[in-house]
Amino acid sequence: HDKTAKVRLAAVRMLLQVKKCPGIRFYHVVPVDHLMARFVAESKIHGNPRNAVTKELTLLMLSSYFPQGQDMSTNQLLQRTVSFLLTNPDAASVFYLNMADHVEVESLAKFIVMLLKCLKTCVDSDQANQVKKTAKMKKRRRRVVEDELSDEANTDDDPLSTSNTPLMASLAGAINTLWDSIVPLLDKPKNKACRNLLEDR
Repeated sequence: HDKTAKVRLAAVRMLLQVKKCPGIRFYHVVPVDHLMARFVAESKIHGNPRNAVTKELTLLMLSSYFPQGQDMSTNQLLQRTVSFLLTNPDAASVFYLNMADHVEVESLAKFIVMLLKCLKTCVDSDQANQVKKTAKMKKRRRRVVEDELSDEANTDDDPLSTSNTPLMASLAGAINTLWDSIVPLLDKPKNKACRNLLEDR
């Protein structure tokens, strides 16, 4: 948290080198909550979430919040994304805006589609539950009120529910941020398939 931007940038670059060393973890040198705070602070200081420090921070945190490879399933990636959005929505927004500098357009397009599917599934699931509840209420008007309250409590426990308005807003915001970050790249002929995929979805 040095006052000089060059020192902060050098510190993040040092952490990137530490990350390459076996037997030592960069988050043991600087705790993750400090790194998350830096994402937000840097975007406020520069008046722009895309700057040298946030780009390097994104590269540092990339394997934690957007791991790639055959070992990583879609479900695991979604779990990490939801966890990130729940714990640090402001830092996540800056992170996703800078991902285009480190990740291929095709991978980002697939990630956006995954988040769109997740959002749509949440809405569809909650609408189906509402229909079921309405049908149950019509059939069982004389049932005890406690049963209905316990049913509602069970549906609210799941963080992936439209009743979790902050998370749904963060998901929609992440989709918008990611898409916005790759708009200039989607205009290139080589990325036409990615553009078509996103527009079709």
